[in-house]
Amino acid sequence: MLEDLCADDEGQACGLLGRLSLGDDYTGLELPQNPDAAKEFYTRSCELGHLDGCTDLARMFDPENTKTGDHSRMMALLSETCTNGGAAACDMLGGKYLYSDLVTQDINQAHHFYRLACQIRLETDTCEDAERTRLAIERRDLRKNLGGFEAALAPRLQDFGLYFHAPARRMRVACAAGEQDQCLALAGLYQTYIALAHEGRDEDQARAIYVHLCDNGRNEACYRYGQSYQDQGHLSRHDISADYYSRACDTGHGEACTSLGLFYELGDDAVGSEDDNVAGEYYLKACGYGNARGCDYLSGLFDVPAKTKPVFDLIACLGGDGQACGFVADHYRKGRGGEPTDMTLARALYDYGCSFGDEDACYYYRRLGDH
Repeated sequence: MLEDLCADDEGQACGLLGRLSLGDDYTGLELPQNPDAAKEFYTRSCELGHLDGCTDLARMFDPENTKTGDHSRMMALLSETCTNGGAAACDMLGGKYLYSDLVTQDINQAHHFYRLACQIRLETDTCEDAERTRLAIERRDLRKNLGGFEAALAPRLQDFGLYFHAPARRMRVACAAGEQDQCLALAGLYQTYIALAHEGRDEDQARAIYVHLCDNGRNEACYRYGQSYQDQGHLSRHDISADYYSRACDTGHGEACTSLGLFYELGDDAVGSEDDNVAGEYYLKACGYGNARGCDYLSGLFDVPAKTKPVFDLIACLGGDGQACGFVADHYRKGRGGEPTDMTLARALYDYGCSFGDEDACYYYRRLGDH
């Protein structure tokens, strides 16, 4: 069906065939991974004007994801696609200018492309990235023009300072009294917003809080401290990330186990050579802790048949991951993997996922209740 549509110059169909050639089997189909075929399908999709196909083609030239990458070709494709209205390409360019070691980091360019992506396709994450980079630029300019945050912040309190200042003060008091949740929230403010900027470098303040909490047994703080050193361009310290991911994983933090497993699967310098067996052990541990991403990576690592994958998602669902509950519910709602549809079971799983706070699960639970 897709092959016929692609042959009839349907660009989206060619793009879907490209994804299937890379092992995307969420449609219930199973195709062997064939990067060369994927590249041909993406090229055809792009030539037919399908912007997502152009973006997917650019990803195949990303030297940070493949050993046979072509950085110049990737950037040219992304730039052209973004100019033509491709939101995903604009978003990817924003990330490259913010994080990539292969591009001169430029927060102005990052903000420019994130803003374009947000304007083209209003998605929460992209628009948040646009706002985050805008605030960072404003913070930088205030520091440069007025010679310090204390002087810069004073005349602007009505604009943005007071919005976070009072809550931050309460958080500091509660944190000093030993309330760990408030300490974590305070560290998040130091990492994200400008309201605390008059107190010094926010990332350093956040890390100091994370280390203190981690040393006192808070595994979420260990994970966040490790995360603060990952994918930071030339400032990355994946050796520190791996150490603190390990500490968090050992005490039951599923996402930390998954991140550590990914280091081993990719052969990151922080862990030495590539080792799928060790990666699988960490993914299995993450899945057991209820982390859907760990379950997904585990099934992909060992090429688990499509009809078996919901078992891993079910493990994560029972561990409290609402999104994983939604994945299993999708399986029964759509009859994937050759299984018959079961709307009663699907609705029960969406309800369970909704109880864990997953908005998509809540939506489908209500939708199925209307029929």
